[in-house]
Amino acid sequence: MKKTLTVVTGNSKKLQEIQSAFDSIDLQITNEKIDLVEVQSLNIEEICNYKVKEAYKILQRPVMVEDTSAVIDELNGLPGPFIKFFQEQLGNEALIILANSCTSRAATVTNNVAYYDGEHLIQAQGITKGTITTKLGKGEGFGFDFCFIPNGFDKPFCELGLEKKQEVYGRKKAIERLKNKLEEKKLI
Repeated sequence: MKKTLTVVTGNSKKLQEIQSAFDSIDLQITNEKIDLVEVQSLNIEEICNYKVKEAYKILQRPVMVEDTSAVIDELNGLPGPFIKFFQEQLGNEALIILANSCTSRAATVTNNVAYYDGEHLIQAQGITKGTITTKLGKGEGFGFDFCFIPNGFDKPFCELGLEKKQEVYGRKKAIERLKNKLEEKKLI
C-alpha cells in the first residue's frame, strides 16, 4: 500500500512546489487546509514544531508543515516568520517598503519543514540569500516572489519560472533534506 503524507497548507502554489519535490518517490501527497494557531516567535523551528504537532492532533496521520521566514538582514530578524502578516497588511510590496528604510537591501529567506507521525518529529531547513528589488517584478508567483532576487540572478523569483526557482529556493532544499531523513528512517 502506498504511503500517504498530508501537507497542511491552503496555498495551492506552495503545495505544487512541495509535490514536485516529492515526485521521485512513491508517495501519495494529500493536503488539508487547517487554520493552525501560530506561536508568536522569531524562531521558525519552534513555530513548525508547534504547528506540526497541532496538525497531527487534528488529523491523526503523518503530516508535514512548512513555514517561511523572510528577513531583511539589516532589520535584525524582521519581519521573519511574520512576513505573512506584513504581506496581508502591505501587499506583495511589504519587503520593498521595509527595505526602503535600510542602507542595504540584502535579505535571507529560510524555509523550515517539519514532519510528525505521532512518534517521529523531523525538521529540515533551506536558506536562500538574496536582495530585495525596488519595484515588483512581473510573472508567476506568490508573496515575496515578486521582490526577492536570489544571489546569482538579476531578476526576482516570479520572473525565473517554477523550475529555475526550485533549483535555488530554500523550500526545495528543505524538502529534499526532510525527504532524505524520512527515507533513512524508512518512514516513507
